[in-house]
Amino acid sequence: MLAAALGLGCRSAPPPPQPVWLLDLDVRPSAASPSLPPEAPADLEVAVRSGRCRVVNVERFWSEWEAAAERDELPDWIVAKNAWPFVEQNAESRPPNEAGLVEVRRPGHGGWFYLRSASPRHDLLRRDSLAWPETGGAASAPQAGPAVEMARRVVGATLARDEAALSTLPAAAALPTAGRWTGPPVRLVAEGEGPAPVGSTRPVSVATGDALAFVVLDARAQGEGWLGVQRVAVLLHREAATAPWRFLCATVDPVTVELAFAAAERLPPELWRKAAGVEPTAANARTPELLSPADGARLQRPPPFESFTWRPALQGDVVAEFFEVLQGGQSRLFLHSGPPSEGRRKQSAGDLWGRGGTWRVWTVSADGAIRSSEARDYES
Repeated sequence: MLAAALGLGCRSAPPPPQPVWLLDLDVRPSAASPSLPPEAPADLEVAVRSGRCRVVNVERFWSEWEAAAERDELPDWIVAKNAWPFVEQNAESRPPNEAGLVEVRRPGHGGWFYLRSASPRHDLLRRDSLAWPETGGAASAPQAGPAVEMARRVVGATLARDEAALSTLPAAAALPTAGRWTGPPVRLVAEGEGPAPVGSTRPVSVATGDALAFVVLDARAQGEGWLGVQRVAVLLHREAATAPWRFLCATVDPVTVELAFAAAERLPPELWRKAAGVEPTAANARTPELLSPADGARLQRPPPFESFTWRPALQGDVVAEFFEVLQGGQSRLFLHSGPPSEGRRKQSAGDLWGRGGTWRVWTVSADGAIRSSEARDYES
C-alpha cells in the first residue's frame, strides 16, 4: 500500500527526466540513511525512493550546475541536509536564487528542499510543496473557537507583515518588559524576505486553559525566494475564563512548536485551571531575578557552554516559569517547573542558536497572573 501511495511499482508512466541532487547527503535506499524527513513533498519522496537522484559535493555545486545546464540535465529538486553550508558556500560568489532555486519550507525542516523555478514541472512541484503535511494531528485538532480564531489572526498578520492588522491585535499587557522587548509586530520571516501572504491556515494542535492557550497552526505561505507550509506556535493569555484571548507570542522556532504540541501533557495542571475565586493581580504574580550573564555580556565560545541563571520566584502560588530568548524576531521558550536546585535555575546556551539575542524569564501564578523579569541582551 505504501509503495502504491508513493507511486512505486507503477511501470506504465515514464519517470521524470530530471534527477534529484543531494548535496553532501545520500538518502537513497542503499544508503545508511534510507529516508527523507517525513514532511518531504510527495513528488520528491517518490523520486528519491525510485533512485532518480545523485549525490553532489556542495563545494562543486556551481561547476556541476553549469555542466548540467549545457547537457540540458538540470534537476527539479535540490536537497541539502542543512541550508547553512549550501548558502554560505555560495554567499560571496553566487547565491542559490541566482540559479532559480526556490526554498521549500516544510514543518520542522527549513533549509532541506529547493525546487528549480524554471523546471517544466514547476507548477506541479509548487502545488505539491504547498500540500498539507500528513502528520501533525490536524484530524483531531479543533478547527474553530476563540483561541483558534485569534491564532489565525496573529499568523495571518505577522506572516504578511500587515501593519494595519497588526495594530488591531489585542496584545497581552502582562509582559511589559521595559521597552527593550519588542511585542507585536513580531517577525515570522527573516529580514529581506519581504511579506509572506498566507493562503490558508489549518490548526494542528490546540491546548486551552483558563489563562493560557497554545495553538499550533500550519500556514500555506510564500515569500521572496521561498514557499511552503510554515508551522507556527501561538501563545495566548487571558485574565479570566470568559475574557477574550490576547496575544503573547508567535514563533516558527521548532523547539517552541514542540513545547506547544506537548503543552497539555507537559505543563503543570495548575496552568490550565486557575485557583477558584482568585482574580489575577500584580500582587499575586511573582518576578524572577536575573543573575548571569550581565546585560550586554559576550558568551564564551564552547566548550563548555555557559548558562543563563536566575533566582526563581519561590512563592507557592507560582506554578511555572518560562525562559524565553528573542533572536531576529523569533522567540524560543523553555518551561521550568518544580523545585529549583540550590535556589537557582539555569538554561544552557547550548540550547539556543549560535548568535546573540535578548532573554528574560516570566512566571505564571495559580490565579493566571503573569509577571516578567527585566530583559537582558547578550552576544555570542
